[in-house]
Amino acid sequence: MKIDTRDKYVWPDDLEIPEVLSIWEDMEFTASQQYMVNAFVEDKTGMQEQDILSSKGINTLNALEDNILESIDEYKKAPGKFSDKQLNRIFHKIQIWGGKGGRNVYYMEPKLCNMKDFSSFYREFVSECIKEDEIDRSTITWALGLVLRLMQIPNLGEVFATKHLYFWLRDKKGDALPPLDNIIATKLCNIGNRRILKILPAYWDYIYEKSKELERPMKCIERELYKHYNA
Repeated sequence: MKIDTRDKYVWPDDLEIPEVLSIWEDMEFTASQQYMVNAFVEDKTGMQEQDILSSKGINTLNALEDNILESIDEYKKAPGKFSDKQLNRIFHKIQIWGGKGGRNVYYMEPKLCNMKDFSSFYREFVSECIKEDEIDRSTITWALGLVLRLMQIPNLGEVFATKHLYFWLRDKKGDALPPLDNIIATKLCNIGNRRILKILPAYWDYIYEKSKELERPMKCIERELYKHYNA
């Protein structure tokens, strides 16, 4: 795959990047995320996970994010003790975190609820992610392969694949290759009519270099870009 250059990237003026990841000021779910919450509560997903958030008392975006990371930490300590249902719930919560676009794997044929090997497939993806505890430029090509692998799940596109990678692939300091959504791809990367998958390596490389330049974690840079473009 040809990697796009980043000469047309436009860094926002006066964007300040904190040293630690900022919390979401709006404690409630966005309308897009609430759509996904409702889809599970009403079992429109077909996954029979109506209590996926209520069972843990999760009713805010910050609480959801914290729960995902805590669950991943628990998994890393003892992968063999994690049931398929527990691991699948992490997948579903990341889909909720990502918003309405996450519905496609549940609503479009072939539906996720009918994918018999989903649990083993996702476990293999996760196992590859947690093998890595350093992130540098050499990680980018390898990580792109993981995105392509996860996209083998029917109707899970590159945008949501990067969201799963963001949570599972972390270095020793907790930093991560950031997700790339349509807003950042349009506003920062000037994506035009190209697919996000085509610009993804260049985007990661750009954020990696910004991280070194600004001496800030990549996840903090992406968070502030997202907030800036959604203000």
